[in-house]
Amino acid sequence: LHRVDRRQRQMCIRDRSFNGITTTLRNILKQNRGTMRRYYEPGNIANITRRPPKVVEQIITNGLRANDFRDLKVDHEYESHLDDIIAAAADNSIIVFTSPISHFRTKLFFERGLKEDYENWLRLLVRKFGKVFHFSDINSITSNHRKYYYDSYHSYPEVGDMIIKFIESEGAIKKDDFGVVLTPKNIDGYLDSNYSESNKIMR
Repeated sequence: LHRVDRRQRQMCIRDRSFNGITTTLRNILKQNRGTMRRYYEPGNIANITRRPPKVVEQIITNGLRANDFRDLKVDHEYESHLDDIIAAAADNSIIVFTSPISHFRTKLFFERGLKEDYENWLRLLVRKFGKVFHFSDINSITSNHRKYYYDSYHSYPEVGDMIIKFIESEGAIKKDDFGVVLTPKNIDGYLDSNYSESNKIMR
């Protein structure tokens, strides 16, 4: 039985490897034919071909219509989920950062009257983890959807590179105003200045 199980495991590994190669080849073909926007490079690295700005704007418009946050509700179990993550990590460190959604989505929080919920969310993260690398606000990167985004949620790979450099350098390597390190000492001041600046942009 041991030999059979080992042989089966080896076959599964070969099948997975073959499937991975097949998928990679298919992605290359689709990419070359221009029929695929998102694809994976060797090493399971996601990439995406750029969309024309007019196409991006149409996709964003359609996406905002489909999900306009009207039914968005606070998850009252969110804090307990964070506690579970902290407990599971034990002595391991946790790096917390917010996803850089486009300015369209951030503005919707304000327009839907969710400013207090958004603020409480950031305060909770800071209270639980002590430090949060925050990118999900209105800044020069999230506002430039024509250059950095292919829909209202997802950005191109270079934005991910900016995030990595920012986190690894503790905020020392920064692209313009993209990214802020939130701590218990600066969270109040950040929220006050952020909303005044965000309101200016919205007007």
